[in-house]
Amino acid sequence: EGKSVYPGRWTTIILQVTGFDGSQELTLEGPGIKDNAVFSPNELPRMFIEQWAANRGVFPRGIDLIFAGNGALAALPRTTRITKEGA
Repeated sequence: EGKSVYPGRWTTIILQVTGFDGSQELTLEGPGIKDNAVFSPNELPRMFIEQWAANRGVFPRGIDLIFAGNGALAALPRTTRITKEGA
């Protein structure tokens, strides 16, 4: 189990999606991303942005997320900030 002293013991979740051409564009910012990046995975859970914000709120604890799509992967470490495009 992860603790604040050992944040690397938290979980990585692999979320399978059909692809990365979804209708909802998200803006990603944070370590490892120059300026920002736009991300549009298919089939995001309805409350994903709120859940991700809560995940970032427990940093250094929290989960890291890997999206597995049709022929592509995208990894989101718990430090990634996500906002809806145009918001």
